[in-house]
Amino acid sequence: MLVLAASCVVSLQASAQRLGTEFRVSTTSAGIHQHPSVAQDPSGRFVVVWESSTSGEILGQRYAADGARLGTEFRVTAAGSRPRVGSDLFGNFVVAWLGSGIFGRRFSAAGAPLGAEFRVDATTGFQQLGLAVAVLTHGGFVVAFSEEDGSGSGVVARRFDAAGVPLTGEFRVNTYTTSEQRAYSIGADAAGGFVVVWHSSASSVHGQLFDAGGAPVGTEFQKSSADTDFGRPSVAVAPGGEFLVAWQAQGPLTQAFDIFAQRYDRAGALLGGEFRVNTYLTSAQYEAQAAVTRDGEYVITWNSLQSATNDIYAQRFARTGAPLGGEFLVNTYTTGFTESPSVAATTGAFTIAWGHDSGGTNHIYTILGQRFRSGMALGDVDGSGTIDVGDVFHLINFLFAGGAAPVG
Repeated sequence: MLVLAASCVVSLQASAQRLGTEFRVSTTSAGIHQHPSVAQDPSGRFVVVWESSTSGEILGQRYAADGARLGTEFRVTAAGSRPRVGSDLFGNFVVAWLGSGIFGRRFSAAGAPLGAEFRVDATTGFQQLGLAVAVLTHGGFVVAFSEEDGSGSGVVARRFDAAGVPLTGEFRVNTYTTSEQRAYSIGADAAGGFVVVWHSSASSVHGQLFDAGGAPVGTEFQKSSADTDFGRPSVAVAPGGEFLVAWQAQGPLTQAFDIFAQRYDRAGALLGGEFRVNTYLTSAQYEAQAAVTRDGEYVITWNSLQSATNDIYAQRFARTGAPLGGEFLVNTYTTGFTESPSVAATTGAFTIAWGHDSGGTNHIYTILGQRFRSGMALGDVDGSGTIDVGDVFHLINFLFAGGAAPVG
């Protein structure tokens, strides 16, 4: 039995593999195109949205699972900035953006609008800052944002059903209310629950879990040191409900910013300690974004000043937090400047999109992207990041249990 189990433990390359070449997302050559957001459905199809700062529009482009364009570049709205997109299990997607308030619009998997633009924020007359959106398992969605609350700004959210009808009014997410709280990311689990993370002006990362009915689970949690953290958190929720939060912070070994992360179980309890994501320590690392594949592999991408300009890097982790390979360069075109990476994942693959400034005298601003195969080790059933004796014992238990799924 041990020989049989060991013979089943076969490894593939641990490093991420490029699927095709780097591609240009934005086709409009004029104007400044920046701040992309990408969402991917279980079949591998994905959509990228971004803002055109020159025209004031929010634009988008859909792609098939193999990276082929689906249709042409389309307009989400005539006036908006900082868009965020989320996709459901069938490829339908919702885009939210900042304007004179918080607005949104739903689209079918074919890219057809599902109704008109709608207003997300129920309380008008306040300045809105920060924005995040996540599509829930039943097809509904939740939007979180920050608005003035008399003591700076607070994080509020609003839930909608699959038809875009509000299920609630605005509800407050944060309980610590002193000074500024700015929403940055939402992640949804397979049971319909979600977690919101935000940055507090107390220089710390905070979060709150919610169940499928929108009720808070436990209390607000804080994870980062108040004397070193800069914030800008991003959350990725695995199908089982465990999740990872990544953020940028001033590292203890350097005066430059580094990327850190922390894993949590489905109840919000810590899984291990916080860990550094980047291994290059000489220059600043910032704008962390996290995603998780449907088979439980975390991907964190960020902007790095490793070069004379800057580039997009990424690092993959097993569900245990063990690194899978080393950090790697995402972009292949390295002339000019990069900004605002966004990552989305599906089973065995992920897509990263980012903004690019050509530099020089012309400063052509475009949106670029790259697809990857996750390359997780085939026999790594315990999620440790390597093929080891733990995988053999997991497989033995699996066989003696009559084929029940092994637990990592």
